[in-house]
Amino acid sequence: MFFTNFSHIRRPQGNDQNIGDATGYRSDIRNLGPDSMKYKEERISYAMKLHNLGLSARDICIKLGICSKTFESWMKLYSGMGLSKLREISLLKKENTALKKIVADLSLETRMLRDD
Repeated sequence: MFFTNFSHIRRPQGNDQNIGDATGYRSDIRNLGPDSMKYKEERISYAMKLHNLGLSARDICIKLGICSKTFESWMKLYSGMGLSKLREISLLKKENTALKKIVADLSLETRMLRDD
């Protein structure tokens, strides 16, 4: 039977900021903005630690519920980094996004002033 109306699916009640387990996985990612990471730094660091302990990439992907391509990109970007470095990168990404917005606003204002 094919449903076109998804009203039969129950949605979880309660806090939208569900943090999840100790791995840092955020099970509710609906409220993420463009400047936030989909996966928290703790989760990425945990995956790197599991890999350093000798777990296979497949087992890590299954344990964390991530795609193998996601794990491969994490390995390229974050292997050898600690949690503090990951947090610093996340902070710099957020700051960079905010600065880009400021530059966009200022260039728009400058363009509007030139047009007048």
